[in-house]
Amino acid sequence: MQRTGEPSGEPLPSRKRDRTVAWVPPEDPVRPLLTCLIALLLWPAAAVAQSAGASDVSEGRRFVQEARFDEAMEAFERAAESTDLGWEDVIALLEGQAMVHHARGDDAAFERAAAAIASIAPAYAPAREVPPRLSRRLRAATDGGAQLALVATAERSGDSLVVGAELSNDPGRVVNRVVISAEVGANELADHLGPRVSIPARPSEGVRWYAQAIGPGGAVVASFGSADSPNVVPAEALPVPTVVEPASVESDVGEPTQDAVGITGSGVEESDDGGLPLWPFIVGGVVLAAVIVAVVVFVFTSDPEVTSEIPGIPL
Repeated sequence: MQRTGEPSGEPLPSRKRDRTVAWVPPEDPVRPLLTCLIALLLWPAAAVAQSAGASDVSEGRRFVQEARFDEAMEAFERAAESTDLGWEDVIALLEGQAMVHHARGDDAAFERAAAAIASIAPAYAPAREVPPRLSRRLRAATDGGAQLALVATAERSGDSLVVGAELSNDPGRVVNRVVISAEVGANELADHLGPRVSIPARPSEGVRWYAQAIGPGGAVVASFGSADSPNVVPAEALPVPTVVEPASVESDVGEPTQDAVGITGSGVEESDDGGLPLWPFIVGGVVLAAVIVAVVVFVFTSDPEVTSEIPGIPL
């Protein structure tokens, strides 16, 4: 009988741990390389996006949350001077400025920012990060505000098209300028600084145009027409020349006739030299001479004293 603890003569299993690690190749060795390459290509675009006006708006709002109001206003001013803001960016910019004015106790500036928001966003709702008290104040200040409107007209004047634009309901002075874009005939689209411009356009040229109100950061805050749906002034039709047919020549006696010389009556003939006819003068001279001879003969035959004094005439 074998005692417990005594060797049985059979080799015991080894307690040494196997540290061999098997290398398993990745399923797609090209994927990590593509990921790195895409990251390198997108890095410059991300750097450019960080320097755009929208990033200044985000930075300004972050400064507001940190109570760094001076830095926030500087970021908002940079964003307002940029040229790549969209409509939503402008709302975020104005809302951030209103938050700073509220924190500083500048009621007039706050009301102006709130009026600007109401004029371009009638259905405005404060962002979630706005504190409840300030959110209620913004809702009250923007509720029922008049909406910004841009109305434009166009009329032809000689070889020009005169376009005039008029703004209304801009209490927050959110509009910086008005731009009128026009495409004349087959020419390219050109921008004209409004609100009233004279665009060279002949009556035979059609014009497609629209007007835009530009706000902070180059954002369009109101428009009259658009690039996709412009206003159209059609080309005017050219007048058709009128052809006058010559009058017919009639040779009937008593009716006026038209020839190369002019229109004459049938009872009067013109001389070859274009003057009056000579026969009336000849007939008149003969008649006058006959009258004179008749008067002389009558005088001498009727008065004996006169005839007696004439020598050679017997009494």
